[in-house]
Amino acid sequence: MDGQAPYAVRLDPGVAQQLADQGGALLILDLPEGSYFGIDHMAFHCGPRFRGIKMLPPGPHFVCYSVPGSQRHGGGMGPLTGFFVNITAATAAGATGAAGSGSRSTTAGGGTVIVRRYDATQELLVGLPEEEAERYAQGVRRYEFDWGLAPYNLNAWRQWRELTSCLDARIMEALQPIG
Repeated sequence: MDGQAPYAVRLDPGVAQQLADQGGALLILDLPEGSYFGIDHMAFHCGPRFRGIKMLPPGPHFVCYSVPGSQRHGGGMGPLTGFFVNITAATAAGATGAAGSGSRSTTAGGGTVIVRRYDATQELLVGLPEEEAERYAQGVRRYEFDWGLAPYNLNAWRQWRELTSCLDARIMEALQPIG
């Protein structure tokens, strides 16, 4: 995130640890500095350290982004592109998480971790091969990317939950962009 944080998350360290362990995470690799990134009904201008969002509450989330310097769009900002993800809570056994079309996600040892990499040729966030995505997910669980993961704005979650109360996995799949 660029400059000052757009919101402050003030939590007891034990609660923050529990949310990080049980909530989901979205690891974004290689998103160019200066991109716009949004999740749910929040949007941010990304700085050089941005690598995604942590402490995602269970349920549906909408992710969107736009990158600067788009070759297809005359060097300006690229189009706003988005997709849905579904975060599942951590369980002792580690259930499989649904991440949306073309995504790799895993919940073994924690909540869903979704890993996407920006592909400049396609100008898209793309999923990684399963083995590679799992290595990155384990790194997220070991807090190796904590320096670049912004905490989810829990103050805004109640409103997002109300807005998506009728949204389930079947509807998300039907709304998911093709390709």
